[in-house]
Amino acid sequence: MDATTAPEMTQAAAAFDDLLVAAVFRSFARLAADEVAPLRGQRLLDVACGTGVLAQELAARLGDPAGVVGVDANPAMLEIARRGAPEIGWQRADAACLPFEAERFDHVVCQFAVMLFDDPEAALSEMWRVLAPGGALTVLVFDALERNPVYDTIAARYGEWIGPVLSQALRAAFSLGREGDLEAVFRAAGTTAPTIRTHTITARFPSVEALVLSDVKGWFPFSGVTLKQPVIDLIVADMKQALAPHVAADGSLSFPVAAHMARAVRP
Repeated sequence: MDATTAPEMTQAAAAFDDLLVAAVFRSFARLAADEVAPLRGQRLLDVACGTGVLAQELAARLGDPAGVVGVDANPAMLEIARRGAPEIGWQRADAACLPFEAERFDHVVCQFAVMLFDDPEAALSEMWRVLAPGGALTVLVFDALERNPVYDTIAARYGEWIGPVLSQALRAAFSLGREGDLEAVFRAAGTTAPTIRTHTITARFPSVEALVLSDVKGWFPFSGVTLKQPVIDLIVADMKQALAPHVAADGSLSFPVAAHMARAVRP
């Protein structure tokens, strides 16, 4: 496969924002922002912020974008985040080594990233370190794959067409779906015991093709995968059959997505 250039990475991040964020992540970001319910004057940190959807939701509720900081290790994601909300403090940083003094933030959030970190315990420990007493750490992870059966189907189809590595990468996003495993990561990080609530939203794509393209354009490039159009067409045709029960008469695709919201308050 050809090496992906920086402009191609930015293009992939823009596709991720246009296609995947709109279909799935924005709904969860609104739920998380409602849970945080920040107050004027508080300081908020969004770790692994991606293209900034949760940070922007928090800034809207806070009423002061300058009170929100978003960090991510991916410069392409941060570039799209800056375009969407230049007034928020975007920084490139590793979640396991945050460049902030202890107890700086009143709220720390992390949406759909902890389960993908190389060392999730270290990342949570860092988030806890920069959280002020009385503040809350709010983390979202997808529920187990067996409770997100459409993504189980999608992962299986990608495994058939592209190979097990990509299929396993998608399945990894659901690796902390069992509440006991999620609680264990918090314990290992040294936080207080989290309160875990499960939320279900409806993912909505204009078509099955839109879902496939959201992955082909917004996710695969970050995994070093590029596909030729004939292969994409074959995958779309296969997915249309596999996901037919979730396709409406107008061709739109919708299905439930379940995720856990874990919240730990620092004494």
